[in-house]
Amino acid sequence: MVPPRTPGLTASPSPLQYESIRDLWANAQIVRCWGSNSEGQLGDGTTVNSPAPVQATGVNDAADVSVGREHACVRTSSGAVQCWGDNLYGQLGTGNWSDSLTPAVVNNVSNAAVLTVGANHTCVAYLSTAVCWGQNNQGQLGNGGSINSNLPVNVAPITNERDISAGYDTTCTVLLDGTAWCWGNDDSGQLGNATNPNPALTPVQVSGLTTTALIGAGEEHTCAVVSDGSGRCWGLNYHGQLGNNGVGMMQTTPVVVTGLSNAVAITSGNMHSCALLNDGTVVCWGSNTNGQIGDGTNTNRLTFAPVLGLTNVAAVEAGSSHSCAVVDDGTAWCWGYNANGQLGDGTTTNSNVPVQVVGL
Repeated sequence: MVPPRTPGLTASPSPLQYESIRDLWANAQIVRCWGSNSEGQLGDGTTVNSPAPVQATGVNDAADVSVGREHACVRTSSGAVQCWGDNLYGQLGTGNWSDSLTPAVVNNVSNAAVLTVGANHTCVAYLSTAVCWGQNNQGQLGNGGSINSNLPVNVAPITNERDISAGYDTTCTVLLDGTAWCWGNDDSGQLGNATNPNPALTPVQVSGLTTTALIGAGEEHTCAVVSDGSGRCWGLNYHGQLGNNGVGMMQTTPVVVTGLSNAVAITSGNMHSCALLNDGTVVCWGSNTNGQIGDGTNTNRLTFAPVLGLTNVAAVEAGSSHSCAVVDDGTAWCWGYNANGQLGDGTTTNSNVPVQVVGL
C-alpha cells in the first residue's frame, strides 16, 4: 500500500483521479483497479467496467501507481514506467497514439522517483529534473510549448523536486528548498501566482510558499501542506474547495485552510479536497453533492469535516467526485459517487460514508 506521507520528506504525489481508483498492494507488488473501463484503464485486457478490483495484466513489481481520467500508470521498482488505457493525446508515452488495454512500457524513462497522472497527461520526477508527456494544449507538460507529445519531454529547467502532482490541465512541483512551482492552465488561479500568464507554458513560482512539504493539484484548484502541518489552497472556490469558509469565489494566491493543523498529506479532486492528519484520521471539505466528503451528509462544507469511521489511515486520494483511503491493516475504503463502480464495493450505489473495497 502507499506509505503515509510526512511533511519534509520525499513523498508520493496526490494526483487527480476520475472514474477509476487503484489499489497498490505493496508486499505483492501487483496492481488492482476498479471502476470505469471504457478505454481499458483498468489494465485487465478488457473494456468492461468493474465495481470490484481486477488485476492489471503483467505488473508484478509495482512501486507506485497513479490514475488519470481514462488512463493509468505504474512506476516499477526499477524506476521504469508502464501505462495503459486511453492514448488520444499520447499520455501513455509509448511513441504512438494507440490505446492499450494492458500496461505498455513508456519510452526513455528509467530511475523515476515519483509518478503522477493528470487528466490526459503524465509526469515523473527524478529529484533532479522532471519529464512529462501527453496533452499539452494548456502547457501542462511545462516544456515551453503547447503541442501534444507521445514521448516524454523535459520540463523547462527546474531541479531538486521533492513532490510532483498533475491536475486536470496543470502540473505542480515542490522543490527541496520548500518553494512550489506550477505550470499549465490558470483560468481559475490554480497556479497560485496572480501575475501568471495564462496558460503558463513553463513553471512559475507559487506566491508566498517557502516551506512547502507536499502538493496536490486538482481540476481548478490546488492545495499544499506546509512544514508546520497547516494547509494552503488556491484557485476556484465556488463549492468551498479551498477550505477557507467560502471567502472569495476565486483565489489567485494561496489562502489558509481554516483550522487545519497536523496534516501529513493533502489531495485535491474536482471540487473537493481532503487531508490526512498525523493521528490517522481524514478530513475533507468542498462539494459534497455525491457524498465525497464522507461525513454522512450531502451538504457542501466550506471548512473541513471529519470523514466518519476512519482511523489508522495511511493514505488518502480525492477523485473527481469520490475519495478513497488505505488503512494500516491493508484494507481500502471509498466514498462518494459510484455510478461506474469507482468505490469498489461491488455496487454502483453512491455512499456518503466510507464503504470497504471488496477483496482487498
